Amino acid sequence: MEDMDSLAARITELRDEIKALKEKRFGLIEEVTRLREERRRLIERHKELVAEVRRLREERNKLYEELNKLKERRKVLSERLRALMTQIREMRQQALSGREPRISVQALRRRIEELEWKQQTSVLSLEEENELIREISRLETLLEQIMERKREKKKAEMTLTELKAELNSVKLELSDTNTKRSKLGERIGELKTRIAEISSRLDELSKEIDGLKSRIEEKNEEINRLQEEINKRYQELRDAQARLRELQEEERKRRVSSIVERKRRAVEEKLKRGERLTLEDLKILYGENEE
Repeated sequence: MEDMDSLAARITELRDEIKALKEKRFGLIEEVTRLREERRRLIERHKELVAEVRRLREERNKLYEELNKLKERRKVLSERLRALMTQIREMRQQALSGREPRISVQALRRRIEELEWKQQTSVLSLEEENELIREISRLETLLEQIMERKREKKKAEMTLTELKAELNSVKLELSDTNTKRSKLGERIGELKTRIAEISSRLDELSKEIDGLKSRIEEKNEEINRLQEEINKRYQELRDAQARLRELQEEERKRRVSSIVERKRRAVEEKLKRGERLTLEDLKILYGENEE
C-alpha cells in the first residue's frame, strides 16, 4: 500500500514537473520568437543602411565629378580673367599713350578754309602760292592724323568698355563657380560624415545581430534540452502509471482471493455439517466463481 501511495505521489510530482517544464519551454519559445523578430528587424535595418551607404557613396562620387568640373571651370575662368585684365591695362596704356594736339579740329578746319580762300581770292606769287599749298597740305595731314587718332581712341575706348563688361561677367561667373564649389565641398563633407556614422552603425548592428544569433542558438539548445527532460518525465510518468496499475491489479486480486478463500472455508464448513449446497456454493468450492 505504501508503494502505491509513493507511486501516486510520484505521478503527481511528475505531472507538476512536466507542467513546469512545459511552461518554461513555452516561455523560451516565446523569447526565441521575440529574438528572431528582433534579429529580422535588425537585418532589415542593416540592409536599409547598406543601401543608404551605397546611395550616399554614389552621390558623393557624382559630387566629386561635379567638383572636378567646377575646379577646371574655375581654372579656365581665372586664366581668362588674368588675360582680360592684362588686355585692359594694355588698352588703357594705348589710350593714354598719344597726346592730344592743343589745336582743335574745328580750328584746323577753319584755318584750312581760310588758306584755301586766300589761295582762291588773292593774287600771289608762285613762291607764295607754293608756300600756301604746302601749309594747307601740312594742316590737312595734321587734321587727318588728329581724326585718325580720335577714331583709334574712340575704338580703344569702345574695346575697353567691352573688355570691362566681359571682365565683370567673368568675375561674376567666377564668383558663382566659387560659391558652387564651396557648397559642393560642404556637401561632400556632410556626406563623408554621414557615411562614417552609418558605417559605424552598421558595425554595431552586425555585432547585435551576431549576439542575437548566439542567444537564439542557446535558447534553442535549452528548448531541446527541456523537451528531452519533458520526454523523460513523460516516460517516467507512463512507467509509474503502468506500475501503479499493476500494483492496483495485484491488490485487487489479493482482495478477491481473500474473499473467495473465506467463502470457500464457509462452504466447506457447510459441507461438513451435511447442509445442502447451492449452485453458487459449488462454484465457490470448485473455484469457478473467483471473479
